[in-house]
Amino acid sequence: MGPSSIKELIETYENADDSVASVIAVQDLPNIDVTKYGVVKLKNGSENILEKIVEKPAKNEAPSSLISFGRYLYTPEIWKYLSNYETLVGKDGELWAVDIIEDMAQDHTVLVKPISGQWKTTGDPVNYLKTVIDFARQSEEFKKDFEEYLT
Repeated sequence: MGPSSIKELIETYENADDSVASVIAVQDLPNIDVTKYGVVKLKNGSENILEKIVEKPAKNEAPSSLISFGRYLYTPEIWKYLSNYETLVGKDGELWAVDIIEDMAQDHTVLVKPISGQWKTTGDPVNYLKTVIDFARQSEEFKKDFEEYLT
């Protein structure tokens, strides 16, 4: 098992210059239903600098297949941007950080870090069950009993 996504964000930040105000984790998931996630658009000519995040776009409006899944590293700079928002509620009544991240990206560098691990979503019943099954099958503690149960 490789480093955690948070460790990868920290390492990316530690190796960056002083203009970086945030680092966000993404995965390139070309076959995922983008209407459920934030999709990242990189600045023209950049491999890792955020231009914007489109939250839950229509499939034909997604700017890329880079999916943001809620792992962020913020610097204290975030407090300047938080004070500008009375509410962070977006589509579907969810709390959104993407508006703040986009504002930060206008003034500072926000890096986009594709993580090396596998990200699993648990936001809906089917994907939650898939995640639990994958975890059980990979666990030395549960694998044998779980495989017996499934047969």
